Amino acid sequence: MEGEKSEAVRNVPGMEAEEMKDFITAILIRPGEPPKMGTQRNRLKELQDRVGGYIECVTLEPGLVVICNEEGLINDMKYCATIGGHQFFGPILIVGADGTDFTDVPEEKFAKYYKWRTP
Repeated sequence: MEGEKSEAVRNVPGMEAEEMKDFITAILIRPGEPPKMGTQRNRLKELQDRVGGYIECVTLEPGLVVICNEEGLINDMKYCATIGGHQFFGPILIVGADGTDFTDVPEEKFAKYYKWRTP
C-alpha cells in the first residue's frame, strides 16, 4: 500500500486535488498476516495487481465491499479469511463503496474489520 494512513498521500505538498481522488483508504489482508491499513491507488490495474488477478467485489454490508481475486480458489491461492460467511483466497482489500465507485473505508467500519485476525 502507498502508506500507513490516508493522510500520508492526501497531505503531500504539491499534489493536486484530482490526484488525491486517485487514492482510497483501504484495509489490506494477506494470507497469514494481520490486516494493514493504508492508501491504495483507485485504478483497475493497481487493484488487480494488489489481489493478484481479475477482481471480484463482494458486498459485506451497505457501503462496504471486499475486493478479491475472482479466481483465487481455482488458482490455488492460499486461504486468507472468512468474512460475512464468504471464504477468500489470496490477498483482499476491504474498501468503502458508493454505488459503483470505490471509496475510503468508512471510519465507523474500520475498527470492526481492522481488528479481525487470520487464524
